[in-house]
Amino acid sequence: MKKINPAPSFKNHFESSQQHKTDSMSGAQFILKKLELLGIDTIFGIPGSHIDPLVTASLNTNMTTVIACHELSAGYMADGYSRSSNTLGVVFSISSPGSNNLITAVNTARIERIPMLIISGDVPIRFSEVPAFQSGNHLGSNDDELFKVITKYSNRVSSIEVLDTTLERAITEAFTPPFGPTHLIVPYCVLEETINKIPTSINLKALKYQETKNSTDTVSLLQSLIQRNKKLVFWIGDSFNTKEQEEQIFDLA
Repeated sequence: MKKINPAPSFKNHFESSQQHKTDSMSGAQFILKKLELLGIDTIFGIPGSHIDPLVTASLNTNMTTVIACHELSAGYMADGYSRSSNTLGVVFSISSPGSNNLITAVNTARIERIPMLIISGDVPIRFSEVPAFQSGNHLGSNDDELFKVITKYSNRVSSIEVLDTTLERAITEAFTPPFGPTHLIVPYCVLEETINKIPTSINLKALKYQETKNSTDTVSLLQSLIQRNKKLVFWIGDSFNTKEQEEQIFDLA
């Protein structure tokens, strides 16, 4: 496990090159800024050519970028971060061999309902119809279909114009009950292209505790049981693990 600490000369050069881009940002910068607005301070992953613009852009943020020894380790780190911080776990990799190495960790997050965002970089869009090296398209490892089975939402960002809405959807789906992992395939060219939008935040807490028909019915049933019975035993699952939840159950008891 390794935290990126860029050499001063490289970082200074990188920061200097960004001073002239105040009115716009790259797709990679947009993604990272969106995550920062959500309060995410750490991301995990493995660098590689298809995802390198995201890794490079992370040098100019306040987030810590943790480089693991293997994608599977990075996936479990993001899972643990989500559990311990009660927010979104983020992991990145290249497509095909990199993203495929994440499958066990992602499937665990699905089973245990852990909010995670998986970002896999892919070959540029111009190579989408050829069997390019380490491609995640339908002529390669077919990551589009592979991740649809083990995530709540999986989509390919087809252009820089839809990056904002697709990223918003992925984050929203991860934090909409029942929680779980979501996946975005972001081609290299989209990470590098300029987007003329300002990222906005999302109220994750409002998503997490939004009222649904199922939750309303459950509360009504619980209220009825409490009114009819003086002695109750609460059997609580392992997803009930935050200080706030603990205080709420003690208040109820």
